[in-house]
Amino acid sequence: MRIGFFTKLFTVILMLLLCAIGIMVFQALGIRDDVASSEDHRYRSLLLAGELFQSSEDLTRMARTYVTTGNPIYKHYFFDILDIREGIKPRLQNYPNTYWHLADVGKSSVAELGEPVSLFEMMRNEGLDKQETALLWEAKIKSDKLTILEKQAIAAVDEIQARGKDKLTIHWSPERQLSIDLLFGERYIAEKAAVIAPIQQFSDLLDTRTQAEVKDGLARLHRHILVVMTLIVIAMLAVAATIFYARRAVLLPLAQLRSEVMNIAQGDYAARCHIETHNELAELGGAFNSMALAIEQDIGKREETEESMRQAIAIFENSSEAMIVTDAENIIITVNPAFTRVTGYTSDEIVGQSPDILNAGLQGEASLLAMKTSLVANGYWEGEMEGRRKNKDVYIEWRTMNAIYNDDGSVHRWVTLFSDITAKKKSEELIWQQANFDPLTSLPNRHMFHNQLKQEIKKADRFGSSIALILLDLDNFKAVNDVYGHNVGDLLLKEAAWRLSSCVRGIDQVARLGGDEFTVILGSLKSLISINRVIRDILHRMSEPFKLGDEIAYVSASIGVTFYPHDGAGAESLVRNADQAMYAAKNKGRNCFSYFTHTLQEAAQIRMRLAGDLRSALAGNQLQLHYQPIVEFETGRVHKAEALLRWHHPKLGLVSPVDFISIAEETGMIVDIGDWVFRMAAQQAKVWRASHSAPFQISINTSPVQFRKNVDLHKPWLDFLQELELPGQSIAIEITEGLLMDVSPDVTSKLRSFREAGIEVSMDDFGTGYSSLSYLKKFDIDHLKIDQSFVQSLAPDSDDLALCEAIIVMAHKLGIKVIAEGIETSEQRDLLALAGCDYGQGNLFSEPLPADRFEKFMNAAQSEANRSVSM
Repeated sequence: MRIGFFTKLFTVILMLLLCAIGIMVFQALGIRDDVASSEDHRYRSLLLAGELFQSSEDLTRMARTYVTTGNPIYKHYFFDILDIREGIKPRLQNYPNTYWHLADVGKSSVAELGEPVSLFEMMRNEGLDKQETALLWEAKIKSDKLTILEKQAIAAVDEIQARGKDKLTIHWSPERQLSIDLLFGERYIAEKAAVIAPIQQFSDLLDTRTQAEVKDGLARLHRHILVVMTLIVIAMLAVAATIFYARRAVLLPLAQLRSEVMNIAQGDYAARCHIETHNELAELGGAFNSMALAIEQDIGKREETEESMRQAIAIFENSSEAMIVTDAENIIITVNPAFTRVTGYTSDEIVGQSPDILNAGLQGEASLLAMKTSLVANGYWEGEMEGRRKNKDVYIEWRTMNAIYNDDGSVHRWVTLFSDITAKKKSEELIWQQANFDPLTSLPNRHMFHNQLKQEIKKADRFGSSIALILLDLDNFKAVNDVYGHNVGDLLLKEAAWRLSSCVRGIDQVARLGGDEFTVILGSLKSLISINRVIRDILHRMSEPFKLGDEIAYVSASIGVTFYPHDGAGAESLVRNADQAMYAAKNKGRNCFSYFTHTLQEAAQIRMRLAGDLRSALAGNQLQLHYQPIVEFETGRVHKAEALLRWHHPKLGLVSPVDFISIAEETGMIVDIGDWVFRMAAQQAKVWRASHSAPFQISINTSPVQFRKNVDLHKPWLDFLQELELPGQSIAIEITEGLLMDVSPDVTSKLRSFREAGIEVSMDDFGTGYSSLSYLKKFDIDHLKIDQSFVQSLAPDSDDLALCEAIIVMAHKLGIKVIAEGIETSEQRDLLALAGCDYGQGNLFSEPLPADRFEKFMNAAQSEANRSVSM
């Protein structure tokens, strides 16, 4: 058996024995406590039984005294005792004589009252068994019978006193004699004796039970003591066995090993030690034999060492790494040829000098101190440092230094190896720069931004601070690229990056995520006021004109802001939150900012679900066109209508176009939906041109997405009109002013194709966007639609009326008809008609209607118009 295993085994056995002894002793103490607890239980139970008997005695004494004397204080004592015993009134704390000396207790300031609790409840809480409880309950029932007799006697005396009213002397009466007979008669005495019998039985039963528990506890205690003594004897035997084993397996082999060591010391290198045991000493004997064999082979090893030295010299001379060997004082003794190739110094020029000549003035004090500390402590150092060649050129080297020690532990030589890694470092720096920085603006790119954000989050967690993440997107940047070209767009991005960096502190992180998206990480926040100032500065700087060579461009910024840890727990959630807030700023009209709220997150989730549902809306026949009439002011006739899209969601009901059109545009589904709208409107126009008015025209709304380069909509639409044998005038397309900002050839060619086919073009929401007369002239607009925001507040002599009049006059000068949207009142209609507006549209005339209801509306409008003409 191995010594280590035996030691562990003995330790485990001894610890188990000690633990067992401790457990048995602890259990013996518990048995002693159980015996004491049984005695204590007996004492308290007897007190409660005695209290039951004593209370019965006190009730008897008080009742008899009251009956014989008529003094009301004894009646009062009687009911006090009864209320305390039944738990109606509080009882004295830690006072066993609860039912007597009441007058003295009342006067004592020391006595304290406890909680009301009945005597029988106290007995039940004491944990009496069923038989004991039954005996006490029997005694209480019999005591209660006595109490009934006592109450009857007291009631009789009360009746006598009631007849005597205020008389101080109670005269003798038959009722009084009856009360005395009740309390002193044989029946009462017999009942009194019956109370004592179960209490005495209870005491006997309790004594028997207690004696049995004490006897059982003492027996168990004796058994535990016997087991403890047995375990102690086993522990002593284990110690004796250990001593015997140690002598046989350890001491004797040690003596044998010592004898053989003495032989080796005297020069007998053939000495060998043969230990018969199978433990660590046997292994030590084997190691001793190996040592003796090693000594015999020492001469051969010396020859091998000399060969190794020759090989080391060859490696030293032919190594591609520069090597320096210095003495203990760090003076160069020798260098290899590679050293000369790297530094330019020959061996004759450098031997005898300090290696510091290569690095003088290039290393910081902290770096030198760290290197010297490592060399002194460990005799080794490895790291990167700068060096200077003989021609004064600076290079970067990777240096390794090792100490060679004497037998006494002092340093004998220092060996230094280094290689020139200048080209490698430049290559790594270039790769790192390309991987982490935007080549156009030199700002950190998306990869570096995410690393910086994670570091800032860790810093905020460590110091308990907050950070703000700002996501910025340039408004109308695409238009700059399309109009002036990508070279000018790149200049704008560089200028925007410089402006953004100038608005924040030096410790803040600015990055370009790609395209025209930038981010700013603001750390160590102190107040929201500073955030608002930074955001206002950014918005102001970005809205200033950009002078880009010979061109001047105007853009703005939409900003989303989110905070850590308030809004999100990680980098990904923060970026997502900032993106949602940024799109909320764009939806508010751009050139503004928005803070992230959980409402935005919920809205984004709703948009995501709507986007998924919208994909099946077209195939599921959930889309429907409603039509709103466009009334000609001069005649009151309806020759035009605007087709308005409605989505009847199977679960959500009617979904507003405001909620899903932007989703359709973002996902590109607007192309298929717009094509469906055109075809449905064209088919409906054919029906109404045949049944109501030959020049009837339906206008449809279009999205800038439908005019993108990769969307071919004009040719299929024109082919569909020819298939229906409809002229182009049957359809009008409504575009927004934002589309006219995009003067790309694709937009221009599509609009020109529609014009050549006779399809009219209306500019929707005129006056709310980038209105320009040059756009109206360039694109041959047929109708201007005055936005309802100008019509809603229309009143005589108002600014909105003046603005509407100016738009109408301007449009008529250019040969453009004007349609006013959102007319709700007759006053608005009359003011617009007086100003010369051509058409009106709004709920005053009709709300948007399904096709069948719109047809009824047209029939009614035609009848009204004919009636007006006939009159």
